Amino acid sequence: MNPSVLFSLGLAGAVPLVLAGLWMLRGGRAFDPEQASKRQDLGIESRPRISQVTKTVVGLCLLIAGYHVAAYTAPASWDLLRVPLDRAWILGLGLAAGVGISLATDRLERDAT
Repeated sequence: MNPSVLFSLGLAGAVPLVLAGLWMLRGGRAFDPEQASKRQDLGIESRPRISQVTKTVVGLCLLIAGYHVAAYTAPASWDLLRVPLDRAWILGLGLAAGVGISLATDRLERDAT
């Protein structure tokens, strides 16, 4: 396969991951106390399903994944920081563990209240 086509496909896969990561990071920071009080007045449950911390973890993991998708498909002459391809499973496992632990912590906290 032509290296420029492969890189284009890699960027096409990386851009949505990075954009989703930025969106989650923004969602992890956005909290409007006025909106929350309006929801309470209406009797609507105001606790989010995932915490702001988990949104931040997911956002960072998506950014890291998007970067590595682009880095793996970039030309070899580019000197990008990337995990060796034979160890990419460790990267994936680490990202999945970060998200999983954060979600489990949210669930434990929700069950405790």
